[in-house]
Amino acid sequence: MDQGSGGIDLSFSLGSCKYNLKIFWTKRAGLFITVLEALCSYKVQVPSLNTISFYGYTESFFTIEVKGEQDVVMVELSNLLSSIVELGS
Repeated sequence: MDQGSGGIDLSFSLGSCKYNLKIFWTKRAGLFITVLEALCSYKVQVPSLNTISFYGYTESFFTIEVKGEQDVVMVELSNLLSSIVELGS
């Protein structure tokens, strides 16, 4: 991920329905809420969240749990989060 722009990194390291999600973006009012709303729209649960802000940038680390058709949800969610972060940067 280029530090000059926003981006997401979604990995499948925690089991069948748990994922690590890292989002890096230029700090902008309301963007974090938009990301949380996107997660809620896909009924994704967030059991763990850590956020760091520094020099006008924000980096958030989520542990998420996905129910239902995970492959479809993950592709759609990844695309939605990417567009949100890119528009916000």
